[in-house]
Amino acid sequence: MLLKVLVDDMVDMFVLLCPPGAGDELQGIKRGIMEMADLVVITKADGALAKPARQAKVQITQALQLQRPKHDGWRTGAIRVSSLEGMNVDKTWELMNDFRSNMEESGEWESRRIQQRETWMWNQVQDDLRTRLENNPGVKSSLRHFRSALEQGQVTPREAATKVVEEFLTAKHDTDMLT
Repeated sequence: MLLKVLVDDMVDMFVLLCPPGAGDELQGIKRGIMEMADLVVITKADGALAKPARQAKVQITQALQLQRPKHDGWRTGAIRVSSLEGMNVDKTWELMNDFRSNMEESGEWESRRIQQRETWMWNQVQDDLRTRLENNPGVKSSLRHFRSALEQGQVTPREAATKVVEEFLTAKHDTDMLT
């Protein structure tokens, strides 16, 4: 789920590409990711896959109708596309442009961009702090101790985390390590 959330936080429009015939074995996976989709594109909707693509569109459309809209004023839809036959390629682009227009008119486009920048700032803060923690000599020593204590049930993960952070905050920091 983390990867899906990361992707949703970095794109303007979440387009889910689904091959026809990817049925029951993917239902659990699709259910979680479909909630994030702004548009579902059923690919390869030609030749022997034309009929499964039509069936997939019906099933996906029914599933989408059961979920709460992700955005005010925009309902996630499904479209069948064949790049070989050129079917609905233009219509897909039109839907993407309609989505952007809708989001810009509602103000959600810009507010989402602001939220994305803040989310990525905090992700960077977490990454930087973790790197500094892992590279700190005092913390490295504490980590070895706490891994053992965690394995033996002598300390809770929360207690260990608190102690590791305290070790980091009280340790002398090499200025080279902070840059």
